[in-house]
Amino acid sequence: MAGAAMKLFGWEIRRVPAEAAPPPEAAPPPQVEAAPAPPAAPDATSFLSPDLLRREAWAWPTAAEIRRQLLGQDAGRLWLTIPHGHKWLSYFEVYEKVFAPLRGRAPRILEIGVDRGGSLDLWTRYFGPGTWIVGVDINPDCARFARPDQGVHVRIGSQADPAFLGAVVRELGPFDLIIDDGSHVTSHQIASFNALFDAGLAEGGLYFVEDLETSYWGHRTGQLDTPVTFLDFAKGIVDLMHDPYRHLDYPAFRIEVAEGTAIDAPRIARIVDEVRIFDSVVVFTRRTRMPPVVEYLE
Repeated sequence: MAGAAMKLFGWEIRRVPAEAAPPPEAAPPPQVEAAPAPPAAPDATSFLSPDLLRREAWAWPTAAEIRRQLLGQDAGRLWLTIPHGHKWLSYFEVYEKVFAPLRGRAPRILEIGVDRGGSLDLWTRYFGPGTWIVGVDINPDCARFARPDQGVHVRIGSQADPAFLGAVVRELGPFDLIIDDGSHVTSHQIASFNALFDAGLAEGGLYFVEDLETSYWGHRTGQLDTPVTFLDFAKGIVDLMHDPYRHLDYPAFRIEVAEGTAIDAPRIARIVDEVRIFDSVVVFTRRTRMPPVVEYLE
């Protein structure tokens, strides 16, 4: 029928009638026109004021002043005493903000990426006696850094292998802190999160992903191998934390309506309690939370 539409792979296809139909035996193939693609989402930064977007000089002080400002905390001072270190110096302030509550509590830690063993020494000393740390690396040479008698274990395998990570969790987990300082390849970071966040973290545990500057230069280094960066992935999780509001309006969350009922939500919305973003670092807190609820006092 003229003007009839059909759906094909998400596109709306319409037949366009010819002005004068030729004989059937000579009829050309029907013409089709695709419905226009939906407009692209606007760049959120375009809503910032011109003053906040204005480019300006951002200078470093002297090397001595950089170290004084960024390495003055316990983690930074310890790191300076350990050979084979390689860190963005701004991380040490983040470590203090995020890790300090775990000090002295004998945490179980999984770190993806052993390299030359410097971080295993750093975390053993920083978190204190009783710390149990497991390093994971794809390089078999890293096995030499294991010191089981001191609570330092190393397992060899790929952070992109869910079966391997699951075996590590079953053997040595769950963990209070998981640090992804591995390949910095986006698909590996996402695979590790999917395998470990729910299954590998204890209640209240922290999932710490660093070196996310590769989200911005990874198209040149090959580390950005997915259509989205890990920061895009994290922003998507923030949206899913707020999934209930997409489907329900304010009255549904009132305590007198909500009590004793349940809502439908993706599991990630129930178990991500907090997402913190720093320069090149994202931290997720795994804690089972109650659905959102509001009480209106008269």
